[in-house]
Amino acid sequence: MKANLLFLLLLAGGALRAQVDGTWYGNLRAGAVTLPLQLDLTGGGGTLLSPQQSAQMIPLTALEVMADSLRFEIAGIGASYAGRSSADSLSGTFRQGGFTADLTFYRTPPAAAERPQEPADFPYRRETVSFPGGAEGVTLAGELTQPEASKAAAVVVLVSGSGPQDRDEHLAAGIDHRPFLVLSDYLTRRGYAVLRYDDRGVGESSGDFATATSGDFAADAASAVGYLRGRPEFADTPLGMIGHSEGGMIAPIVASASPEVNFLVLLAGPGVDIDSLMLEQRRQIGGTTLPDEPVVRAAYRYAKEHALLDSTVFSAGLRATVLAAAADSVAYADGLVESLRAPWMRYFLAYRPAEYLEKVTVPVL
Repeated sequence: MKANLLFLLLLAGGALRAQVDGTWYGNLRAGAVTLPLQLDLTGGGGTLLSPQQSAQMIPLTALEVMADSLRFEIAGIGASYAGRSSADSLSGTFRQGGFTADLTFYRTPPAAAERPQEPADFPYRRETVSFPGGAEGVTLAGELTQPEASKAAAVVVLVSGSGPQDRDEHLAAGIDHRPFLVLSDYLTRRGYAVLRYDDRGVGESSGDFATATSGDFAADAASAVGYLRGRPEFADTPLGMIGHSEGGMIAPIVASASPEVNFLVLLAGPGVDIDSLMLEQRRQIGGTTLPDEPVVRAAYRYAKEHALLDSTVFSAGLRATVLAAAADSVAYADGLVESLRAPWMRYFLAYRPAEYLEKVTVPVL
């Protein structure tokens, strides 16, 4: 009898998980900011994605599924969620430090907003292009647009933000916006030539996105500059780079080393050290300084100062640093290590914008 009861309980647990397994979408409102979120649940585990902030899937460190409720924690960012579950929604409360907000997830993404700014016609030349990237085995693919009847006033390279971005910098997961398509259309209609391309390993570009750092993406952007300078129609045309977010740190890397770049436009690019920027971002989202800030600050400092260590040694040292500051938080330490150990994140935290910006001698907007 006991064995049969245990079997029934196991079946019930599996059935409950099956009810919540899958992808859920929600919008977290933090003051004037709305952050689209994507929650993926499967087999008793899961991840959370905030696509406006990063392409990194944040692992859930605890997940409890009951008959009509659900609860999870994310130790790496000191967050938790508890709510009621139904067939098509999860309705509950999100907490992070002193910040609390109602948050409902749905089975389907929010309806896509109408995008009247997206071009419906293209009164200019469009050319599908490809060129060698910044590493062996990397070929970048994209589109070059040019005025139809006149020489371009200037030619620009669009450099995308963090995460795997296609040539349009398409933001999905409830946002459904293509800012680079809109920007290239606007500029080309006004007499500029524009090159936009898929990140390495994304869309039609080859290479491995997952192992690349901002330094690798800078090498790709430099290759895009070289490709344009190699085209006869742009040999004596002013050439600039427009970088968005991470692209706003990549463009100065290229311009500080290349005489081929004549101007920069930086859209939401970082101007202070990245560890300080990320701490401020946490405060803005939470509406206050979160209780775990001293621990996170110590973790960021370690990552910034030891970016070049072997991965295993780095992870062990970072874990020891976190435990020294929060001795009883093993799961929290493991979550922080997981969120900071990737090559891209280590390079990102060690990046100092001033080091490159002070070397830039061309005009900057």
